[in-house]
Amino acid sequence: MADQRPNISDAEWRVMHEIWQTEPVNSGVITTRLAESTDWSPGTIKTLLHRLVQKGILDFRRKGNRYLYTSNFTEPECVDQASEQLLHTVFQGRPVSMLAYLVESSRLSGSEVETLRAMLDEIRADLPTVDGSPTSSMLPLQLPLRSPSPIPFEDTSNEATSNRATSNRAASNRAA
Repeated sequence: MADQRPNISDAEWRVMHEIWQTEPVNSGVITTRLAESTDWSPGTIKTLLHRLVQKGILDFRRKGNRYLYTSNFTEPECVDQASEQLLHTVFQGRPVSMLAYLVESSRLSGSEVETLRAMLDEIRADLPTVDGSPTSSMLPLQLPLRSPSPIPFEDTSNEATSNRATSNRAASNRAA
């Protein structure tokens, strides 16, 4: 399965989380669990299961009058794929922009901030050194506390925006 990459929709993620909890699991158990947290009908849930089987993300086997479902991918494999897609599609392959956005848009507790700090310290400690001192690329990473836009992308349309603003001001002055 290594060459196949799962592509899971938001609704399918909810189904997969139920399956990963106790696989193999039958559709009745999945339907009962999801009925507690969604307003989905049993038919909707069975449709989602069918789509996941068609995509090759799930396998099933018949046991009596029930179907038992198992995942062809682990949860970490699916999370890795979704994260890669987010990084490359939304953040154009810039991990610092992605991390900055995720950190800034989340309400982190003090312990979560400390966990992140410890992770960064561990990464920094594993970086290569030159003569025992950090290289310039190893200097402390300074992330902005607040981004002026919801997603910190580079604005390549600055010149066009500036020209439009100048044109609008000139038109406004002529009208006055």
